[in-house]
Amino acid sequence: MEPSQHTNGPWEILMNPKEDYLLIENVDRCDFHPVCVIYGEGKKQEANAQLIAAAPELLEALRVAHEWIYEAAKDNTEALKPLRAIMDALQAATPNTL
Repeated sequence: MEPSQHTNGPWEILMNPKEDYLLIENVDRCDFHPVCVIYGEGKKQEANAQLIAAAPELLEALRVAHEWIYEAAKDNTEALKPLRAIMDALQAATPNTL
């Protein structure tokens, strides 16, 4: 598998009370550039920020699930067709990252 092209995680949310946006940054802040800027206000803005900040962990969980399903689905039986469908959906949702 090729190395990921995205900013490594974990990511965190940085709030600026004087502005109407939130920043998503790498916890180490090694590149001094935000991963994402989220505009808006209130609970929707915070929920969007939490979802985006969780992306590296979610991607890793998908990689683990993909690997497990791949191993389980090697046996080409009818009972494993749903697993292959899940694996295809994971791959389609995260092209070039699994």
